[in-house]
Amino acid sequence: MNKNTHGLHTEHLDNGMRLETTYKDGIKYGRETYWYESGKKASEGFYENNELEGTLTYWYENGKKASAGFYEDNKLEGVLTAWNEEGLLESEQEYKNGILNGKSIFYEDGVRAAEYILNNGEISDNING
Repeated sequence: MNKNTHGLHTEHLDNGMRLETTYKDGIKYGRETYWYESGKKASEGFYENNELEGTLTYWYENGKKASAGFYEDNKLEGVLTAWNEEGLLESEQEYKNGILNGKSIFYEDGVRAAEYILNNGEISDNING
């Protein structure tokens, strides 16, 4: 985008999806939303100065949430949660400064199946699994 781009910009992508991005002086600033060809929301996140800030959420085309995580300075911070297409919990993974750091819990059919502790992206303890 050129630095004069301001406000909501809509783009139709080759894969049939639609992208709506908010700009301030040519920089991503505000909501960015991808839409499936069907018109259902595919993802939504928020930007400040071209960097992800806040919650980024993805949805399956059936409308169920696929994943949600919080970004700070364009890096994952806190728990990234993922669900399957039926809406059952698949994983909860802790991030710090964009790196897996803390508990990673995995589920099968919504039931806890494995849990690990990670330190800077490396498994440091296998709690069960």
